[in-house]
Amino acid sequence: MRTGPSTTCTVLGLGYAGQSATLRCGAVGDDGWGWYYVRNNSTGVTGFVRSDGLTGVPTSTLAC
Repeated sequence: MRTGPSTTCTVLGLGYAGQSATLRCGAVGDDGWGWYYVRNNSTGVTGFVRSDGLTGVPTSTLAC
């Protein structure tokens, strides 16, 4: 999880397989990847996660 939709943004924490997250919104990062602003339901940390790090993300989300 990062402060913004880019791998150059500060890391806030890690998510692990089996943890769930609440999706808030989505954005396209400067790297061309889809990024999602989520809340990790296990840790309470909120931040951006790149789409290839998530499963079960809906194809239609609100823009950040």
